[in-house]
Amino acid sequence: MIPAAAYEWERLWAPYDEPTYGEVLSAVLPEDVVLEIGAGDLRLSRRLAVAAREVIAWEIQADVLHKSAYDLPPNLKVWHVDARQASVPPGVTTTVLLMRN
Repeated sequence: MIPAAAYEWERLWAPYDEPTYGEVLSAVLPEDVVLEIGAGDLRLSRRLAVAAREVIAWEIQADVLHKSAYDLPPNLKVWHVDARQASVPPGVTTTVLLMRN
C-alpha cells in the first residue's frame, strides 16, 4: 500500500503526458462503458467520461479518492475497491489499466 500521502505520491509519480492520454482516448468509442482499474486521482477518468457513455473508476487508495472525487461528471462512477477482489461489472465494453514503472 502507498503511505498516507497517497495523493501526493500519485501527483508526483504518475505524471502521464498528453500523448499517453491521447493513445488511450483514441481507442474509446462514444458508446463504450469503460472500466478504469487503478484510477488514481481520476485525471484519466475525467477525460474518459468526455469520450465514453459511462466510466467506472476503480481505485484502492481511499486517500487519493478523498481528494479527487469532487465535481464528477454524471457518467463517471467512482468505486473504492481492490481490483484483485472484484468482478468486472456487467456492460463494460473497454477496460483500461494504465501503469508506468
